Amino acid sequence: MWQERSALGVLLSLLVVARHCSSFAIGNLNPFTRLSLREQCEDRFPSSSIWADDIAEGHEAAAKVFDVMLNSNASTNACVWMPKMKSREAFRMLSGLVAILNDNTERLGGWTAALETWPKTPTTGIVLAKDADVIGSSQPINLGTVQQNNAVTATEIWVNNTLGRRGLCPYTASMTKAAIGLDSVGVSSGPVVVRHTCTISTSFCDGDSTCTPTGAVILGASFWNAVLELACRPETEVATFLLIAPPAYDENFEEFVATCDNLLERSCKAVATDNIIGKAWFHPTYNSSVVGQDSILPGHALPAEMVKEFVDRYYSDVDGLDLAAVSRANDAVRHTPHATVNLLRRSQLSASKEAEAASLSSNTKEGNQRRKGPNSIYAQNVVRLLSLQDYD
Repeated sequence: MWQERSALGVLLSLLVVARHCSSFAIGNLNPFTRLSLREQCEDRFPSSSIWADDIAEGHEAAAKVFDVMLNSNASTNACVWMPKMKSREAFRMLSGLVAILNDNTERLGGWTAALETWPKTPTTGIVLAKDADVIGSSQPINLGTVQQNNAVTATEIWVNNTLGRRGLCPYTASMTKAAIGLDSVGVSSGPVVVRHTCTISTSFCDGDSTCTPTGAVILGASFWNAVLELACRPETEVATFLLIAPPAYDENFEEFVATCDNLLERSCKAVATDNIIGKAWFHPTYNSSVVGQDSILPGHALPAEMVKEFVDRYYSDVDGLDLAAVSRANDAVRHTPHATVNLLRRSQLSASKEAEAASLSSNTKEGNQRRKGPNSIYAQNVVRLLSLQDYD
């Protein structure tokens, strides 16, 4: 009897310990301090803990991190706590994001990042620290409202006149009608939304003179804010975003491309956002020879040599379509009034491929396939621009 009671007592003790340990492991309650998970986190960073228990996806984490960098002053460090980001896949995404931020420290004005995980810390968090002595390769931005409005107006005119009237995008008729012709594959049309990225800096910093985000931080914060909107707003409210980059990028194509490729594109890959969005880079002096790619790069125009093959396939009867001419026109398709990032819905890109395949099948049956086929839009745009006297 004594031995049975003793064994029962040991078993009950083990159950109590296991319950406490389990509670601590899942981040509900520390059995020693009796503090909630949030209180434990705030104890580690008393003045700079940011509790983000609503974040459960990689793109949400990226948006929050850039939001913190945008809004913090030069002397503030912070930790963004994300208790729902505790799976192995979440750790992989956040580790990738941290590595990319650290690769771009100078571009971001001195920001560095470190990933904290349980059991070293109460739960998952990203610690952001800023070196105030780092000026950054992209200087702080101060742009007036009139300049922002002028840039937006110029871009809206470009959408209406170049994409719409010249037909360079078969799915965009005007500012109010984008993603057209995709109803048959389940995608509704909606407006193009043009937004100046400096607007987000003005609204968030709220006149704080110590809040001096670089152009890369502003562009990144605007980019991820737009990704969040595309993820939750219906197509009828916003079909696509055109984000006008801070003005310093207008005069520096190489730095614009470096920021887009090394910061935006890489962070999208890290947090698995390509199932939500597609993206394209535009610039007043877009030049494929500067990019230097000989294969398809996300966000960029196709290599001129590849487009030349499409031109030869579909327009072999048209004179003057040598590689030099094709290259100039291929770049001109990406020329916009200002450095701009185009954010598209992945659903639209998938639907457009489906619609093109259906159109190709229909045209083939009708014997009208000479100008239609896979990738014919790239050849069509080049030929259409070359036929215009003032295309560039």
